[in-house]
Amino acid sequence: MANKLVNLRMSDNLIKESIYIAREFGFNNIQDLIKESLRNTIWEYKKKKALVWLERNFASMEKTKRLTKKEKQELFENFSEKKSDNIFKRLKIKPDVI
Repeated sequence: MANKLVNLRMSDNLIKESIYIAREFGFNNIQDLIKESLRNTIWEYKKKKALVWLERNFASMEKTKRLTKKEKQELFENFSEKKSDNIFKRLKIKPDVI
């Protein structure tokens, strides 16, 4: 991946603060500080976008209806009694083999 040159205009105050922070936190120069800041900002926006997508497509956990113990038991009984033969047929397995 080739690097591209980007020109950036900043106020004197912002440059002074950037130099101070770069030195204070061990960055080699302002460019490294800016690149790291940009990476972090992009990461945060991607995370926000993913959360919005999850909320739209899967709803929030508060809206999710949980099965009761009775509903779970009914599902289990229906599956184990009625559906097991269909599974054997679909997988072409004879129940007596298992």
